[in-house]
Amino acid sequence: VAGAGGAAGAEGRVVMEAVDDRVNEKVDVFSFGIVLWEIWRCGEQPYAELGLADIFAGVMTGSLRPGVPLDCHPHWAELMQACWHANPRLRPGFSEIAERLDALLERVSGEEGG
Repeated sequence: VAGAGGAAGAEGRVVMEAVDDRVNEKVDVFSFGIVLWEIWRCGEQPYAELGLADIFAGVMTGSLRPGVPLDCHPHWAELMQACWHANPRLRPGFSEIAERLDALLERVSGEEGG
């Protein structure tokens, strides 16, 4: 999305700054956080219960975030929420995301005994 010159992606994965043409890495990080949610939910669509108008309104106000699944690993949930933080400056960069995913993989592998 970054560098694409405007808002791109499926509705619900786009954040307000993309609509305002302020596209940068932090817009992609937001979208990645939504993808993390979709991975945890095995491809379920976020906001499936909302109509397009409600999704658009949520994007425009910057308030649209999916709920954290109850069965979500706490460290996965922390990463998702960090990626879709309301303040783009507080979202992690992709190098930090990669480090956190590596650490999470090690942690989960240790919990499962292998």
